Parts: sequence; C-alpha cells; structure tokens
Amino acid sequence: MPTPEQDPHDRDHLPASEPTTYQRASRFAGERPADRAYAVAQQVIYEAPDCDLSVYRLQLNQLWYVAALGRVPPASVLQAIEQIFDRGEPAELPTDVWHALQERRRHATRLGPWVERHRRPDEPL
Repeated sequence: MPTPEQDPHDRDHLPASEPTTYQRASRFAGERPADRAYAVAQQVIYEAPDCDLSVYRLQLNQLWYVAALGRVPPASVLQAIEQIFDRGEPAELPTDVWHALQERRRHATRLGPWVERHRRPDEPL
C-alpha cells in the first residue's frame, strides 16, 4: 500500500501487486464545460508519449460527464488530467456504463493507436 506521501496513481512508485489501471469521471455543469474539459484532456493524451488512456464525454440522465479509462499515465500527464477533472465535480458512473466504455475502448484499440469517434446521444455505444 502506498504511503500517504506517495501518489497512488504514480506508476513509478506502485508496488508490483498494485493495479496499473486508471478510471475517473467528473460531472460538469453543462455541455460546454464538459466539451472543453474533454477537448483539453484529449489533447493532453494525444501529445503524451507512452500514454494508453481513453477519454469520453457523455450525457447520462441529462447530466454531462467526462470519463477517462486506461493505464495509469506518466506522472506529468496524470497531473494534467487530474487538473482537468478537478474542474468538474467528482462522480462515479454506474458499473454498466464503465463496462460499455471498457468495451468501446477494447474495440477502438484494435483499430489503431488513436481512434476518435463521435456519437449522437441516441446512438448505442
């Protein structure tokens, strides 16, 4: 278990038994703030070397969320991503939504190293 001084998301300090997956969601005040957070997070991930993380913007029950899923990114990327998510309110998505995002991520990673898709709210994942 990490000491209080250690960042549990910093993979350079993770014991071998700790998972190296990252999953976080934040709720935003509306579509525009969520869109801005999503766009900035996407750019950070795109520009980061050795970053295996996916970011999603979604509307659930008329509330807007941004979610990230994948491997714990390098410390500098993690810090940038955390700052973006801190602009919203920490949120937990339902398990079935996380599963759908994981499946979408699995499918996208088979297509290539960078896949960008946009779907309308009425389209299935």
